[in-house]
Amino acid sequence: MANPKTKQARDRLLNLLKGQEPVPLELIYFCCDSDYEALAGALSSLIEKEEVLIGRLKTRNRWLIGASGANRPDGVITWHTGRNQLRNALPKVLKELKKRALTDGTCLPEGNSDENLRVITGLLTDGRPRTMTEIVAATGLQDLPYSVWRRLSKLPDGRFTLPDSKGAWESLLNYIRERPRRLADLLRLYHGHNEITAKLTAGNSQELFVRLPRRMITTPDSTAGRKELAKNQ
Repeated sequence: MANPKTKQARDRLLNLLKGQEPVPLELIYFCCDSDYEALAGALSSLIEKEEVLIGRLKTRNRWLIGASGANRPDGVITWHTGRNQLRNALPKVLKELKKRALTDGTCLPEGNSDENLRVITGLLTDGRPRTMTEIVAATGLQDLPYSVWRRLSKLPDGRFTLPDSKGAWESLLNYIRERPRRLADLLRLYHGHNEITAKLTAGNSQELFVRLPRRMITTPDSTAGRKELAKNQ
């Protein structure tokens, strides 16, 4: 993993898979915005560490890549999970990846990015966060470049939403209710949500948050929040 391009591809791939169901190989190629050699090296490294799983549709030769703990849809998919299974499947996956690299001209022109973004934004206006797989299924958009996904707001669980949407607020409150989180980490994770970050830094938001020592934040209805409120009464 000394090659910086391979490390970048690995980081992008892990970020892409976070919170997602397994993603088709062709989507990975375009969304990671990395060349074949970098992606091949990244996949090889992740397989050795068993950080990914590989699936193949039984009905046709279509490969999927998922995070090791991802939900695995049953039925028409054969899964490769152990290191030996993954090693055996890797040459076939790389062969398909190589084909995709050689036919790179099929990628949607970068000029379509604004229109694609408008379509996705229209879908997300209902306030419900969605995974990449759900967005592709709902819009029919294929082979979206990494630049499109990078312009969307991504929640800690890997789903995409609009800034300050109802779903973004639910995500934040569930995230800090689960356990207290550092303010600095929350500001980083929700940096594109102006209303959320303003409330996080405001001193008059006690109805939403309980502020703990060491700049930790939780909700009033969490275990830690109730204990802190009881102490201060």
